[in-house]
Amino acid sequence: MGFKSLFQRLKVVFRVAPSQNAPPNPKPKKQKKPKRPPPASASPNPEITITAPTPTHAQPPKSPLVRPKYNPEECTFAKLQGKTVAKAPGQITSDTPFTIEDCEDSNIFILTPTAQVTIDCVKRCFIFIAPCDGSVFIRDAEECTFVVASRQFRVRDARALHISLYAATQPVIETSRHVRFSCFRYVYAGLADQFAGTKLPLLLNEWSNIYDFSATKGDNWALEPQLDPTTYPAPPPDTVTPDWDAPNVVPHTLGALPRSKNGSMILLSFTTPSTTAEMLRRLRGHITIVQIRERAYSESDVPLLFGHITDTDVLRLVKQKGRCIAAELEGTETNALLLLENSRPPLADLHCIYFSRSRESASKELRLFFGG
Repeated sequence: MGFKSLFQRLKVVFRVAPSQNAPPNPKPKKQKKPKRPPPASASPNPEITITAPTPTHAQPPKSPLVRPKYNPEECTFAKLQGKTVAKAPGQITSDTPFTIEDCEDSNIFILTPTAQVTIDCVKRCFIFIAPCDGSVFIRDAEECTFVVASRQFRVRDARALHISLYAATQPVIETSRHVRFSCFRYVYAGLADQFAGTKLPLLLNEWSNIYDFSATKGDNWALEPQLDPTTYPAPPPDTVTPDWDAPNVVPHTLGALPRSKNGSMILLSFTTPSTTAEMLRRLRGHITIVQIRERAYSESDVPLLFGHITDTDVLRLVKQKGRCIAAELEGTETNALLLLENSRPPLADLHCIYFSRSRESASKELRLFFGG
């Protein structure tokens, strides 16, 4: 056999049975992913716009926030001199802010609920603010009288003010002098509904709990007895008619003013705030309301707050409710419950209230509910 034939035979053998020492087959090359089309701005031809496909999971654009619309001119009293002006009930919506600025020797009545009120640079004015769901901020005021009901209240850079106040939270003053506070006093038809519409709690008035941010101490502020509303200027005709013989819409509280020596008792009410307010109105003339608080409590609080009470009906209410209204009452009348029982028309929830049974229990309840 020739050399050439032998070489061809060996070539066939190597193809059929490759050697074990032969190198492994190379790994297959990865296929390149197709390039994404460039964005429209990268197109080489300015006449051709390349738009990328919109993802299927894309969210629709959100609608813009709709803000309440109001005319600033209708929500401002400015540059008044010796005028009497008013915004009648319902004349503006309750979500509207109001501004009073640069006024002198004027009587200004905001007789409709507002979202907030800002008062700047006023002198020798009488200003009434109906229930405000937000804040009333007074700045640069001199020798004015204010009657205000608001959730928040603040005074800054003011001098010689008398303020008849309802405030749902602690009032604040700053860099002011000779500011006098008293409990809110104003009554007209519809005022109670305005309080209800703004959800201001009638019973919880912080008018005397003043916080002073001023760096200097001295005659910055003080409390005074309730102002005589008959001395207030009258609002314009065809707005509201004050009724000074009607009971207070906001209960008159003594707050931090000096107390008498007759002692006090505690009323615990497990009924609604409106019914509690009516009970307190019926006791007018017999007692003085010092302060009122609402207290929520848990099951673990019951032994501490109510462990001294032996009345089983009251204890059953305690376990059912989880909250109560506590009022400190001052006066010589010791049988307030009998007065309520004899009042007309009859009250349905008299079983939902508790009065201190003795001076000793009143003293303990005062510490428990008011820290006094």
